[in-house]
Amino acid sequence: MIHPQTKTEAEGTSPSVEPSGASLSSRWDLCVMLAAEAPPMNRWAEFLRPRKAGRSLGPRGSSLKTQFGCGRRPRQGILCAIALVLTCAAGARAEEWGTVRGRFVWGGEVRNPKVLISKGDANAKDLAICAADTLYSNDLVVDPKTKGIQNIFVYLRDRPAAVHSGPSADKLPELTQYVKGCRFEPHALFVRAGRRIRIVSRDPIDHHVQGTFFRNEPFNDALPSKGNHIQRLSAGEALPMPIACHMFPHMKAHWLVLDHPYAAVTNTKGEFEIKNLPVGRHRFRVWHERAGLLFRNLEVTVNVDRVTKLEALELPPDEFDE
Repeated sequence: MIHPQTKTEAEGTSPSVEPSGASLSSRWDLCVMLAAEAPPMNRWAEFLRPRKAGRSLGPRGSSLKTQFGCGRRPRQGILCAIALVLTCAAGARAEEWGTVRGRFVWGGEVRNPKVLISKGDANAKDLAICAADTLYSNDLVVDPKTKGIQNIFVYLRDRPAAVHSGPSADKLPELTQYVKGCRFEPHALFVRAGRRIRIVSRDPIDHHVQGTFFRNEPFNDALPSKGNHIQRLSAGEALPMPIACHMFPHMKAHWLVLDHPYAAVTNTKGEFEIKNLPVGRHRFRVWHERAGLLFRNLEVTVNVDRVTKLEALELPPDEFDE
């Protein structure tokens, strides 16, 4: 198992939390129940002192109070009341958050990209658009200068118990998937389930866009010259899913659909950043269309109000062989 974190940097203050999971709710319910049954302050010592097993507990016989035994003296009872308040406050406090940054680099000599269509190729379909410039394959994009690998997805497979507060997916700004020069831009796209995606063609020719999914309804729709098409996917997927054009087989993209915000796509330098992760240990999936799952469980520990920086992860070229 890889534990790649090496250092952290201070971040901002912790914001509020989107409540999730049963633990917070259960603890709060317990506090409310105890508060409702609480006697006057001068009886806290009797109310909270431990009893032998099998005997009634407290003025109302609630067995929930066994964990708060503090003796018989009133002063101890007052201290226990304060401890109870602090315990309840701890259950309702905001979660803590951190950020992860990392980079994936090519572990060998950078190869020349594969040519899909040469400029002016007389055999190209819709020559004026698709062969206006040389079209290179974008299923593996490596920056010659930094050796960074672009279009790698890094993400949490499952929604964590606590998710940072923010607008719901349906309130987020619309995403745009462009069709331009007989290719999809961007090539790799992270999509929150419930967020609207608009597929926009900037080509003066017709396309036919298809999306294939496991947990969402597939789509297979005509995209007329300089037209647009709207999609909204409702469920998270385990892996990035393919987007294609029936009319031009070389046209491909991938969408990663998740029901939480914890994902990123590497940029031209192979860099990624995921913000506002709940503090603790997480296991990330790392996926690339040529290699598939590069890491099924990349373990990273997130620290409160810190940026956890991973050492650059060098990936061997044979992982990407076709």
